Amino acid sequence: MLETSDTDLHGVLSLLGIDNPFAGGSSQGDEGEFCGVIRTIFGKFSYTARMRIEGDRLLAWLETTRGKMTMTGQRSSLPSPDQNSASREK
Repeated sequence: MLETSDTDLHGVLSLLGIDNPFAGGSSQGDEGEFCGVIRTIFGKFSYTARMRIEGDRLLAWLETTRGKMTMTGQRSSLPSPDQNSASREK
């Protein structure tokens, strides 16, 4: 999950079922960078990520202490607060 406000970039990187929040990233246009720590069942390691948004697709390249990884994601629309309250009433 990736969220931006102005040039601030934050979100959650999920890997092997474990959520790894990050904050303090920066973005400019459709590109950005962020850093964090990934926790897995095998331990934890630091990473630096560069990402780019192309239409509704997210591409990310991570450099870690254990090698390089690529990740992709797809834009999804979040339900509006009205939709959330309607589903709770059912």
